[in-house]
Amino acid sequence: MKFWRNSAAIALVGAFSAATAMAAMAPKAPAAAGSASSNSSSLGCTKDTDLVLEDGLTMCVEFIDKTSPNVGNGFPWENETLFFSTFRNQFLFSSSDVNAVKSVAVTIESIGARSVSFTGANVNVYGSFNNGSPSAIVVSDNIGDTLVPQFAANGGPLEHCRIEGTDAAPIVINTRVGPKGALISACDSCASPDEWCVIGDLRLPATLGSNGNLLVDHELAVSTGNSGAGVWDTNGNGNCATGSSRAYGSGQFANINHLTTALGVDEFGFIWVFKGLRPPPPATVEQQIKEIVRLLLTPEGLRCSGLDLNPGNDIIEDDPITFPNGANIDPIQPSISTGGQKTGDEAVDGLRSCGWSCN
Repeated sequence: MKFWRNSAAIALVGAFSAATAMAAMAPKAPAAAGSASSNSSSLGCTKDTDLVLEDGLTMCVEFIDKTSPNVGNGFPWENETLFFSTFRNQFLFSSSDVNAVKSVAVTIESIGARSVSFTGANVNVYGSFNNGSPSAIVVSDNIGDTLVPQFAANGGPLEHCRIEGTDAAPIVINTRVGPKGALISACDSCASPDEWCVIGDLRLPATLGSNGNLLVDHELAVSTGNSGAGVWDTNGNGNCATGSSRAYGSGQFANINHLTTALGVDEFGFIWVFKGLRPPPPATVEQQIKEIVRLLLTPEGLRCSGLDLNPGNDIIEDDPITFPNGANIDPIQPSISTGGQKTGDEAVDGLRSCGWSCN
């Protein structure tokens, strides 16, 4: 049974104190107990925080359980065959946005836009431009922390994923039913419609570019076979704590250079909805009671208690604590200190919220 950070503080204080007081009377500690944490399989004390692939996570994270008060926008997926028959838009998700994702997930394994509540399913088909060039959706890093009107000056060297479409083999963006019945875009022409762009493990420095940003670039020519008129959830006008941005090229009717130069830059980005591996939710009351009983029965039970030993990094890390080293760790009650190593619990990070994705 794992120990989660929201177990009762009183029981933990008592348990840690018991470990300290009884250490001298207890039988000789196991040989591997000399460090504050251990992955020794012989003791059965390993970090076993299972990560689960969950759908409906969002960037920015504030929109995991709400929609934009500004309703939405026709982009990123547009199927207008007149004014927007060809268009280009770039959406920048800043390093602050990406870093905040780590409070709810450690990987990004898909990309999609969430339809606002009053619009139905729709199909968006993109093929060749008049000069034969393919439509393209590219996710890369970004050179800087802001967007500029020149599209070519925004994309960085690290390309995470790319899909292209021609008249013979178009890009088809459809919709699927996500958590709570929300409609989420899916690439039906891709091998994995629900998971067509995998960014990877956000805990690894090599996953993102040097700036830690993600840029989603759409250069699309609307083809035939479209249906519906999707309006996608947005994070515009500072609705997020950080706020993404968009360089919009509009259509040729408003900007003859719409494929190379943006008409402007604003904050009207779409809500990036994704699947990702995330830590388990907080323990239930039943789980907490069982853990308290286990801790109170014997100091030996402290051998495999878990705490977050790296506070402030926005990642849940339930590190195993080997007996009798509970005496060397501060209890989770922030107002009590034994002079031991502080854990991430004191930071009260508010991680593991489920929001929109809860049933």
